[in-house]
Amino acid sequence: MITILLDKSTYSALNTIRKLKISISSVEELLMILSKALLIALSLLCTGTLFAQRNGVPYQIPPEEYSVLLDVYTQTGGADWMNKTGWMDPEATNWFGVSIEGVVCDELGNIVAPGRVTKLCLPRNELNGPFPISIGALTNLTELDLTYGDVTGSIPPSLTNLTRLRYLSLYQNQLTGEIPSFLDRLSALQHLILTGNQLSGIIPPEIGNLTNLEELRLDYNSLVGGIPPEVGNLTRLTALKLNGNPLGGGIPMFLGQLTNLESLDLGSDQLGGEIPSVLGNLVKLTSLFLEGNQLRGAIPAELGNLRDLTCLYLSRNQLGGTLPGSLGNLTQLDSLDVGSNQLTGSVPPTFGNMTNLTYLFLERNQLSGELPAAVGNLHQLIALMAFENQLTGPLPATIGSLTNLEFLHLASNQLSGPLPDTVGQMVSLRSLRLETNAISGPV
Repeated sequence: MITILLDKSTYSALNTIRKLKISISSVEELLMILSKALLIALSLLCTGTLFAQRNGVPYQIPPEEYSVLLDVYTQTGGADWMNKTGWMDPEATNWFGVSIEGVVCDELGNIVAPGRVTKLCLPRNELNGPFPISIGALTNLTELDLTYGDVTGSIPPSLTNLTRLRYLSLYQNQLTGEIPSFLDRLSALQHLILTGNQLSGIIPPEIGNLTNLEELRLDYNSLVGGIPPEVGNLTRLTALKLNGNPLGGGIPMFLGQLTNLESLDLGSDQLGGEIPSVLGNLVKLTSLFLEGNQLRGAIPAELGNLRDLTCLYLSRNQLGGTLPGSLGNLTQLDSLDVGSNQLTGSVPPTFGNMTNLTYLFLERNQLSGELPAAVGNLHQLIALMAFENQLTGPLPATIGSLTNLEFLHLASNQLSGPLPDTVGQMVSLRSLRLETNAISGPV
């Protein structure tokens, strides 16, 4: 004898079957009937004919949060968004760019308790209009991304309510005014990206209170007043990008304390003074951009400690002295640009150790001596620019080893002698500039 234990739902189903006077002769037949009944029920669920289930976004969140979403849509020209999937449709269970967490449903899928909006991410969606102040009512937001829009106005104080926010990107909009000091209340913030707006004034010292920041991007605005010392408190930073601002001042010593930095960009910031040697402490750096400033003095030998660097840009400054041989330690370097400075001396033979180099820019300096034979070790090199220097002597025969080289510009030097026959091995060469030298013989 087989005993079958039935739960309440199965027992109810059997009673229904009994009332329908269905004859069951075996366990197999019972299971078959139950399976068919389940399939019918699921079909009715999917078509909505079994019961009227309300699970659209308006039912997933509190009314006040739903009102905020409607306001965001209205204020930023939602009708013209590139992607507005689900928006303004009360039956849609998902709205593009909106993440909701914490919704509680019963066993039939009916919502019994609403959740909260935790992410509002509408990048590159052609938002246009004033910054929606109402966003501050989405107090459970952890991510707010309005990247690449035409959002206008200032950053509203209502954002101080977003104390759970970890990611804030207002990249490439039309925001004006100052960076508000009240942003320091967003203590959970890990990423603050305000790149490419029209923000003015100083970098507020209160920004140093955001000690959880890992990424700070204020580049391409109109910020002035130098880099405040409080930035030195942001020891978790992995990326600091302040380039493209008329900041002024110098490169502060305290940046040497930010030893978790992987990317530092201070290009075109009207910075003066010298490059501090403490930047050599930033051994996790993979990119260092200091181009387009008014930096003077020598290139610190300590930069040779940055063995993970792939990009080093020091061009368009007033740097003098010689190229430090320690730069040859940067064996991961892909691009080295020291062009348009006042560098003297010869090109160190240690540069031949940088075998991953694809771009080497030495132009418009006062470099002298011969190109070292070790340059032939740079087999990945695509461009070698050393025009408008005072280089002398013949080209090394090893230059023929640069079979990936496409651009070789050595014009306006004092090079002499015939071209080495090995130049014919440079099968990728597209542009060769040797004018205003004393090179002899056939080309």
